[in-house]
Amino acid sequence: MLDREAFAAVVGTDPGSVEHTCDEGHFKKQLADALVEAGALSLLGGFEYADEIAETMNLFRSGKIDGCFRIFCSDLRAAIRHLM
Repeated sequence: MLDREAFAAVVGTDPGSVEHTCDEGHFKKQLADALVEAGALSLLGGFEYADEIAETMNLFRSGKIDGCFRIFCSDLRAAIRHLM
């Protein structure tokens, strides 16, 4: 949900701004609310949209929003390069 444009392109509605919190249920609720607002059928709590959202995401833009995500992408990129 960091890339609001990707989410909107796939689900059909902007999920609103992502608030950083330690409450693990917060993001699930925000996702569920956005799906209800979009009128999207979700039997798996949004998981059924994950592949398409991931394919649509702009990782650079998402990394600018969330520093931890940027570090994750950087570490993942380094690990993949190491394997090659």
